[in-house]
Amino acid sequence: MLFRSATGLPAAATTATLIGGSNGAAVTSTQYEAALALLALRNDVLVVVTDNPGDGIRDAVNDAVVAHVAAKRDRIGVIQTTPQNDTWVNVKAYVNAHSPSVRSDRIIPCGAWVQTQDDSGAAVTTPFATYVASALANLEPQQSHARWEDTATQYYASVAGIVAPFNTNDDDLRGDATRAGILLPIRLDTGAYAALHDRTSSLTSGKRFVTTRRIKDFLARSIRTSIQGFVNGINWRGQQVKVKALVDAFMVRQGPTVRRDEPRAIASSTDITSVNTPASVSLGNFNLALDAQTPTVMEKIGLLFNVGETVTVREST
Repeated sequence: MLFRSATGLPAAATTATLIGGSNGAAVTSTQYEAALALLALRNDVLVVVTDNPGDGIRDAVNDAVVAHVAAKRDRIGVIQTTPQNDTWVNVKAYVNAHSPSVRSDRIIPCGAWVQTQDDSGAAVTTPFATYVASALANLEPQQSHARWEDTATQYYASVAGIVAPFNTNDDDLRGDATRAGILLPIRLDTGAYAALHDRTSSLTSGKRFVTTRRIKDFLARSIRTSIQGFVNGINWRGQQVKVKALVDAFMVRQGPTVRRDEPRAIASSTDITSVNTPASVSLGNFNLALDAQTPTVMEKIGLLFNVGETVTVREST
């Protein structure tokens, strides 16, 4: 324990050894649920992940995370699916058949564990989910936690190995994991560690990529904050147009004109005419429809080679 200057304590930093005491009882799933309930009261939470709760309550804790993000609708949950060294068959069965379902565009299920080192240099097996959550919490919404480049791989720098009874570098297994939306740690040709893909556990078209989900959440949070000042203001065309102008200006700043290298929206448009009627306005409602195209990830890069022993001569006419 490190003591710093305070009344009754040494003026200079010094080290002391703690003697006695108890770690207390093991944490229960109910206590994890209570912690999630506290997070539900906050509006600044983007990513939810637990530590290693232990195999005995892992399912219950994962279920609580899935329920939490489903209820809040503004955050992503990362879960460690099965105990360390579990088989690929069991990992797939957990994601495909677990009840209640863990399939959601807000859930990233991790299918293998990783090894790191503690302060003394000893090897420790730890959930890959915590690394993924750290990357998500630090990256911008349009930046994928699964990019195979230092932008993302820096967050996996302390990984020292992959703990699994299957080979996460096997191409067939990688394809299987990608189709199922199960995230695996992998080792790149450079020696760096990375996340295999950007998929969520959802199998629904348009809800398969984490980056798309994060950009949607970013837009919703940002726009909601920027127009709060109009709530309970006078509901007439002049004010409605002002709201539209604010949203339009915000969306321009997210597009390729302003964000040339990493746009958050490729194209967008808003509508306040067709979605509002005298009846809906008289009820105190004002609707603004936003249509936007968000970028997804460059998940697969195809290389087409024309390499041979001779030169092909093509005739021209």
